[in-house]
Amino acid sequence: MVGFPIQTRLPPCSHPSLNPAAEAGRACGATVYPPFDRCWAHLAPADLDAYLATLGPGSDVNAGGVTFTGGLLERFLRACSPGTQLGPRFRNVDFSDAAFVEPAVFTTATFDGQARFAGATFVEGAYFAAVDFGGEAWFGGATFAQDAIFRRTAFRENAFFQDTAFQQGAVFEDTKVNRVLRLSGAAGSLDFTRCEVQGELLVEGAVGALAGTGMRVPGRMALNLEEARVDLSESVFTGPIAIQGRRRPGQAHGVKVTALRGVDAERLVMTDVDLSECQFAGIQRLDLIKLDGECVFAADPAGNRQVLAEEHHWRNAQPGRRAARWASAPPGVEVVGPERLQVLYRQLRKAFEETRNEPGAADFYYGEMEMRRAAARRGRRLERWLLNAYWATSGYALRASRALGCLALVIAATIVALVVWGFPAQAVDLKVDGTLTTQSGPRPIAVTIHQRDPTTQFGDRIGMAVEIALNAAIFRDSDDQLTTAGRYIDISARLLGPLFLGFSLLAVRNRVKR
Repeated sequence: MVGFPIQTRLPPCSHPSLNPAAEAGRACGATVYPPFDRCWAHLAPADLDAYLATLGPGSDVNAGGVTFTGGLLERFLRACSPGTQLGPRFRNVDFSDAAFVEPAVFTTATFDGQARFAGATFVEGAYFAAVDFGGEAWFGGATFAQDAIFRRTAFRENAFFQDTAFQQGAVFEDTKVNRVLRLSGAAGSLDFTRCEVQGELLVEGAVGALAGTGMRVPGRMALNLEEARVDLSESVFTGPIAIQGRRRPGQAHGVKVTALRGVDAERLVMTDVDLSECQFAGIQRLDLIKLDGECVFAADPAGNRQVLAEEHHWRNAQPGRRAARWASAPPGVEVVGPERLQVLYRQLRKAFEETRNEPGAADFYYGEMEMRRAAARRGRRLERWLLNAYWATSGYALRASRALGCLALVIAATIVALVVWGFPAQAVDLKVDGTLTTQSGPRPIAVTIHQRDPTTQFGDRIGMAVEIALNAAIFRDSDDQLTTAGRYIDISARLLGPLFLGFSLLAVRNRVKR
């Protein structure tokens, strides 16, 4: 049986609105049912019964602007249901601008044609679980005051939710969309757990939380968000993925990505997002990730470098008082060890180097070396000793102040050592024996060379020691006469001085180069 054709345009109902939220005296405005001058909700009981009797499974329905109260929706759904356990079945329906004052329960319904809910208002919960939308579904401009449930729903064509307000949340768990799914507006939360979108998935607006665990999106996915906590753990994306946070300059980051475990990052681009709580462990091809704009990571307690959230969790789990300064792992989150952390840091460093972001790469190189040093504690004593020395003297050639401090210490130690042991206490005569050939024949000779007087004055010794130490720092040879100990001191200074000077210059370069 076929009800009122959806394509026919009819005048609006002029009777007072039944919507409790409407202004007093406001006209209903819903589509009328001819030959009457009123909509379904204003029909007399006998007229309504007559109209519902014309409906059946597969009917076209035009209920634009109708306010559903007093069990009207339940009666309508029953009229379009077969006499079995199956849900109601429709062809084309138009609920544009309708108001569902009672819970809208469309569970297990089938829409063979287009389903229009544009501008509709759902005062109570909206339940579209296990619904089959055979044609395009339009929910643009709709308002869901309570939860909107689309669990295990099938959208065989496009699904549009532009400018839709989910004031509580929307659940698309185990939902399948054959083509495009577009959502924009505001939502308390969006749940896409195990949702599959064969075409494009486009989400835009302010979202309190977006759960995407186990999603499958073969096509393009774009999340252009203002405020959201995004979890994409164990999701499968084969097309390009873009996660962008919208914020004004100087404004705090509103979009926080909390988990990317199991995601293939080959085509993932993130812009202006907060990654301070993001769990990267288990991500694939992290070195191919693209980070544009200003993406922020967590910081160490001193605020000296960017760190991963997993390092916070690992350090907090270590014994000692310093562990309390690091953030603990959330309940149920595995604490990752330094062996896995150094791999994550290495891949992120490569990703930053590919984008010519040397300062960012430097932070992750530091983290990589820190995790190598931590992992080496369990064995390989020589490697552990070398890494500890590298960290203590220059911060892995990334801490200029530490390297300059070591350089100053080398110069000071060289000066003191030269003053005490470096200069001879008395003059040493140099005797040279040889043979001089003359006309009368060879004659033996002995020559005594008197070198300059020794430096005995304390002030002179300090001045010469300072000159030698500074020359050694820049790898210049000294012309001064030294003792055997002084020569070794000079050689040591000429090795260590340029080394620490180079570390400090390298640290400055890594911080300022782009």
